[in-house]
Amino acid sequence: MSSVTPWAPWDTPAPPIDDGPSRGRQWLTIALVSALIITVGGGGLYWVTADRRAKHPHVAAIHYPARWDPRVAKLVSFVQRTRGLQFEHPVAVRFLSEAAFKKRVTASPTALTKSDRADLANTVAFLRSLGLIAGKTDLFASVNKATDETTLAFYDPKDKTITVRGTRLNVAIRVTLVHEMTHALQDQHFDLQHMKRLDHGDESGAIDALIEGDATNSENAYVKTLSTADKRQYDKETAAQSSGVDLKGVPPVVQILFDAPYQFGPPFVEVLRANGGEQAVDAAFRHPPTTQEYIYDPTTYITHDKAEVVARPAIPGGAKKFDDGKFDPIGWYIVLAEHIDAHEALRATDGWGGDRYVSYRTREGRVCTRISFRGETARDTREMQDALQHWIASVPGIVANVRGDGTTLRFESCDPGPQAKVATGRSLAAMGLPVGRVSLLQVLLQQGATLAVANCVANDVIAQATVAEINDPNGTSFTSPAGVAHLRSIGLSCRNRFG
Repeated sequence: MSSVTPWAPWDTPAPPIDDGPSRGRQWLTIALVSALIITVGGGGLYWVTADRRAKHPHVAAIHYPARWDPRVAKLVSFVQRTRGLQFEHPVAVRFLSEAAFKKRVTASPTALTKSDRADLANTVAFLRSLGLIAGKTDLFASVNKATDETTLAFYDPKDKTITVRGTRLNVAIRVTLVHEMTHALQDQHFDLQHMKRLDHGDESGAIDALIEGDATNSENAYVKTLSTADKRQYDKETAAQSSGVDLKGVPPVVQILFDAPYQFGPPFVEVLRANGGEQAVDAAFRHPPTTQEYIYDPTTYITHDKAEVVARPAIPGGAKKFDDGKFDPIGWYIVLAEHIDAHEALRATDGWGGDRYVSYRTREGRVCTRISFRGETARDTREMQDALQHWIASVPGIVANVRGDGTTLRFESCDPGPQAKVATGRSLAAMGLPVGRVSLLQVLLQQGATLAVANCVANDVIAQATVAEINDPNGTSFTSPAGVAHLRSIGLSCRNRFG
């Protein structure tokens, strides 16, 4: 285990590209989106290798099948047509029994080394210091459970195979296979293992989001082609899968981080496509984004917004550092929204300009985290300082402080110990705001709105709605006559400003 960054604070035992029912969670209702579309629709160093097997000798050792498994062969042309790329060769598809699949995607505690256990203990203390978990959380068991409960299939870029849970090919598995076959296509053209190495194992999560967003959009496109009968069956099967997922005991932060690439990735890819077609998506795979801000707010990618370079905070004499890196916007939002108003957390996070954190253990054995933060403007820095002061006042038993020099903040918080009840679980529902915003941005772009109008509408809708309204599966507040009129007003205002 090598990293305890907010995006991926532990090395999961799961395969590197895995997909399951949790990624289908919807944060905005179709009714809300439909009402908005009425208002805003209408506006609208490169490298390749000639022979990848020569460049990557490890690929040559893999024996590819001569033809696709007949059960998935009909999906090949759809995946190629949707992505505008051709498969170089078929890949093997393995259908495993429930027991065999579970063994494949989870790990045994006996496999943990002494160093692994120390890293896990540090990560638990790190998350407690940020008010995200409480008590003696078994992080290893939580990750194992989340992986097992939410994985239907995966593509492994190491052995170049797709592995499926179960031996029955129903509609839901067929849809998932489109996602996994898109990963295989990505790998053949762009080398997924190479991509992940470009950002220190994808420290920011931005590369993962690109990979998963592209595959999720292919999957969603396939769902739109289903017949009425198949769509009805698909809805029935996915509802059954989702209802069977048991994440009891899995901390919200674990659930959020598992879901994040699937929630933030599709809008990021759609912004690329809206501004440059499939060529822009392919270009991003050749030179992938390594800044999390781009997926938290995809418009920053188009405007080439650059993060500020912030120095790593110093640690006390005698302390021992065990991790450092960028904290990044999603990490800030999760921490803040766990304890303070979600809209205040969103406003503070939106002003992110750059940061650097360090986690350390004091001479006495206590784990603490220090983060230096710089807003895009002095006002943004003050807004984050206010939010952190509210956070400190809201977390019982926490030992934390924040101070600034006008341009940079330094926030520090220490692990209050397993006896402190510092977590609230509110961040899971609060993710409806940033996820709802990027999801709405995606849909509006797909419906033909310009980037400026879509961004304006998405921001205004989220700023004026409650968390409960955004997460309401029926969209009640948006489908009433007053709600529809309000949405139309937002759309008209944004069109007048940016249309």
